[in-house]
Amino acid sequence: MMATALNQCGHTVEEAKSAREALEKHRQHPADLIVTDLVMKEMDGTELLRRVRAFSPQTPIIGVSGHRHGKIYLNMLRLLGAANVLAKPFTGDELAAAVEKALVAPSKESSAA
Repeated sequence: MMATALNQCGHTVEEAKSAREALEKHRQHPADLIVTDLVMKEMDGTELLRRVRAFSPQTPIIGVSGHRHGKIYLNMLRLLGAANVLAKPFTGDELAAAVEKALVAPSKESSAA
């Protein structure tokens, strides 16, 4: 759903089946933005954010969660510097708005100047 919604808005989407795969893809070809679920096997979204920040601190990250404790996880991710967070279920329009906002965040604007 997320890839389809973002493709329809004109974004190029690279999908990963795990946080480890996403991290490796980002190391090889840095993305402009990462959208990640928070509750995953092997490595959760907060750990993914921490590892991305270690070598790519300017990459905006949007966290999503539908877990029963999702609000706690989303708040943690926000405190760790996520550009935005979304609680499932959300619409494609809500995702697109969060992505657009993250891509034009002040840190991006100041780095372009």
